[in-house]
Amino acid sequence: MPAWPPRSPDLNPWDFWLWGYLKDVMYGKLAELKNSITQHTHNITTETLRSVVEHVVLCFQLIGENGGQHIDNFLSKSKPTSFS
Repeated sequence: MPAWPPRSPDLNPWDFWLWGYLKDVMYGKLAELKNSITQHTHNITTETLRSVVEHVVLCFQLIGENGGQHIDNFLSKSKPTSFS
């Protein structure tokens, strides 16, 4: 029996079947995905954006105050539980 390359498409069901199947299924849903992303983007409120920007400003301030060091331990005390 000859040695067979481990990634030979002749014997690899991922190459000769699965990727084509997944491509067909996912491309059919691409328009749905784009519509969902657009819808969710339009649903972001001004207040949510304001909260996110305020949090980013706080992060910049903490980084500056700590000489550019990691600020994770400071954020756990000040990070909002949700941006809404």
